[in-house]
Amino acid sequence: MMKHYKDADLNIFGIDDGQEDLVMDGWVEITEAERDQIIESKKPAPTADELRAAAMLTGADYNGQAVSLTAADGNGMLQAKAAFEMGLTETVIHFENGAEVPVTAAEFPDFALWFVTERNKFFAP
Repeated sequence: MMKHYKDADLNIFGIDDGQEDLVMDGWVEITEAERDQIIESKKPAPTADELRAAAMLTGADYNGQAVSLTAADGNGMLQAKAAFEMGLTETVIHFENGAEVPVTAAEFPDFALWFVTERNKFFAP
């Protein structure tokens, strides 16, 4: 079984049973939970772009359903628009976060306006 140690700089070391002679002065034995907490605390904070991407994937509420607002979703909306212009009367639009929104040709302009308005909130100055 492996034991975990930390040094004063919160570097973590794993030492197998029977190899305790490798433990250096100043190292302190820690639990797996403490090890995990130290590892988590060393992870860099997410960047603004990463936070925005996560929020866009989470999306916004549309009639009780979280609809993602990613670039891929925008492309899907353009494809739906083209399909309606070619005569499609209804479809279900599938979004990157798994949301599925049934839309008719008559409803699409209002839904598209909502989508563009919500997506643009991520890029407003």
